[in-house]
Amino acid sequence: MELSFGAYLVGAVELAAIALSLGFGALRVRARLLPGWSGAPARLAELVAGLALLVWAMEALGAVGLLKEGPLLVLCAVLGIGTGLLASRPHAAPERPQTPPSRPAGSAATVIAGIVVVALFAEWSGRAHSTLLYGIYGFDSLWYHMPFAARFAQEESLTQLHFASPALLTWFYPANSELFHTAGILTTGRDLLSPFINLGWLGATLLAAWCLGRPWGAGPAVVVAVGVVLGAGVFADQAGEARNDIPAAFFLLASAALLANALASRSERYLAVAAGPLALAGIAAGLAVGTKLNLLPPIAALTAALVVAAPHGRRLAASGTWIAAVLAGGGFWFARNLVHVGNPLPWVTSLGPLSLPGPEGYLEGTREPHALLRYATDTDVWTDFFFPALDERFGALWPAVILLGLLGAVLALARGRSALERVLGLTALAAIAVYPLTPLSASGPDGMPVGFASNLRYLAPVLALALALLPIAAAGLREGWQRASLAALLVAGAAAAIGSDEVVPVASGRAAAIAAVAVAVLLAGAWAVHAGRVGRRAVAPAVAAVVGLAVGLGYHAQNVYLEGRYATAAGGNPEDAAFMWAREVSDARVATVIARQYPLYGTDLSNRVEFVGERGPEGSFAPVRSCEQWREALNAGGYDYVVTGFREPTEELGTRPGEPREAGWTRGDPAAREIVHDEDVSVFALRGSLDPSGCSAPNKLR
Repeated sequence: MELSFGAYLVGAVELAAIALSLGFGALRVRARLLPGWSGAPARLAELVAGLALLVWAMEALGAVGLLKEGPLLVLCAVLGIGTGLLASRPHAAPERPQTPPSRPAGSAATVIAGIVVVALFAEWSGRAHSTLLYGIYGFDSLWYHMPFAARFAQEESLTQLHFASPALLTWFYPANSELFHTAGILTTGRDLLSPFINLGWLGATLLAAWCLGRPWGAGPAVVVAVGVVLGAGVFADQAGEARNDIPAAFFLLASAALLANALASRSERYLAVAAGPLALAGIAAGLAVGTKLNLLPPIAALTAALVVAAPHGRRLAASGTWIAAVLAGGGFWFARNLVHVGNPLPWVTSLGPLSLPGPEGYLEGTREPHALLRYATDTDVWTDFFFPALDERFGALWPAVILLGLLGAVLALARGRSALERVLGLTALAAIAVYPLTPLSASGPDGMPVGFASNLRYLAPVLALALALLPIAAAGLREGWQRASLAALLVAGAAAAIGSDEVVPVASGRAAAIAAVAVAVLLAGAWAVHAGRVGRRAVAPAVAAVVGLAVGLGYHAQNVYLEGRYATAAGGNPEDAAFMWAREVSDARVATVIARQYPLYGTDLSNRVEFVGERGPEGSFAPVRSCEQWREALNAGGYDYVVTGFREPTEELGTRPGEPREAGWTRGDPAAREIVHDEDVSVFALRGSLDPSGCSAPNKLR
């Protein structure tokens, strides 16, 4: 099921058409809203605007059931070109100069930042190479990120809830990041872009970090600071996966960076930002919330702080602009939830005495929600779970990483020279303070918070912001303090990066080396253009050569990817047998009860995969409770195949029975034929309707 060169080239042309159309619109919008901006801040603003245009185009089509290849191409062209032409119309001069203030950065710090960038791309590319060879295997990617993306493309709609499993109310999650995977699926017919998308988010996040520190002359140091998180084990499972923590981090940092470069003064008591950059920063903040639910606390804190810090005479207008922009960036998914259950946040079913609609609770099991605060004084839990997890996710110097982040936020709040520094310090501290109270910060069975390590990534975007504030605060101190803060960040980052290899080993030294050389060359070229060492006329041919090379390498990469995608037992799980079986299956209806379900969609992503469960009132969803209900559900769904197994990997807790109950309920019917079996995973082909009355007594409630 590999793509022919013609089909691949058509997909590449379609992607280029979308990028060029939206890029034109984004460039003209930036020029209209931020007329004096240039360099990195201008490119960041254009990137945010272009991504927002793509999200809005897909949301508009998905809202009316037209999210298809053709309409997407047409709407992106109309939206991008039309927006660009409208923004190019004559207009009055801006109310004040918009040129972002900046201070020069030291050459040594710039070189260090360049080395960090190259190292990060080498590390992430080595890990992404494993995905290129074998397929995406991250648990959350297979559980709901990629199933959401594939289902959006299948249904041509974004308004329906997709019940990937009865856990954690994932069907209500915001899904901005999944839209970018859907765009790749629609244009290429495969998930060819998905292994590389998070590498793009890595580059975007580093750009946002540079822009955030640039006005204070701390761009390189902020890149190093944010790199502590990006290179640590807490983000080790982002490369080559569909995890949405890295795009969430980008949008948060981009919002802060746009505000920083729009400041009218770095000494005023109030935060004076023109409407244009304020709106664009608010859109970035909204895109963050629409990407990941746990960005709600920092964006809420940022919103409150901005309202307080706005100038007295402009507070209402500034607040209205910001809030409207945030809603435009992330409000779609919460409006969808409101329509379905009457509550934009169905996880919250009460506000004091006020009862709100929504499912009453979470499914008990290995992901049972518990707040970190619950174990604040439990020394055994700290020794057995928390300390080892912090060591894995932030390196052997994890106390230094956390303390440096807290120090940056506190210094920004207490000694910030501008209103924005204090606003960002308050935002980071408020979000860090809320984290121990969140339900999944120490998820797992009572006394066994097995989810703590993985869920530290929820804290990572805020920690990246807090760390970024340290060199910004140090920029106002003597040079010795600036060097000391940079050295501390480098040491902490090196320890975190070394520890991250114990979480996810670098898959390919060759891929890492190639990526390092490629990024180094691109950085050198960008510096040469910026410094005037290379004429502007040489930029267009160089870009064309890079694009041509990328298209050629992309064709080879897609052949490698589609040939090895779920072709072997690379995941080391019993589900691998079902994944290998599904490679050659297409246009089938597949019922399942396993969470790792994305490979069941098949190579061409044409299989309709559904978790068989019981829908209840107010958006609730639960497993089928009896054999009769199970067989009735299979008959009602008209499925061709059934894949059974255990929903989550709980063997380390000693809680698994000998066989999934659904396997017994299916195997006992003559209409079901078992065609794949590996340990506790089975695939059944259905050759007719199952007989609910044929359930044996032991199977009824087992």
